[in-house]
Amino acid sequence: MSDNGAVYSGVDVDLDTGRIQSYNLSMHTVGRDEVLRRVRQELPSDATVAWDLMFDRCYHVAFNSATLEAAGHYMAEVELQYIQEDGTAATP
Repeated sequence: MSDNGAVYSGVDVDLDTGRIQSYNLSMHTVGRDEVLRRVRQELPSDATVAWDLMFDRCYHVAFNSATLEAAGHYMAEVELQYIQEDGTAATP
């Protein structure tokens, strides 16, 4: 758990390179802009939005980055799931 209550889980590591392939980051309920600000802290500074899609209960966004591409043809994909205070799914 981080200082702000965020919890990392589901970490998947490439056994050949030791690089993290994916992970889950669970945060307190905050708005999309705040989540994306936090996500950008996890990405290389050259990351730009490649595409984004809004669904009923979640938002998907992907980032291109020359830094990630050079590290092994990676694209950062993010899914934001909206929940209510009681933990059930919510419409944004």
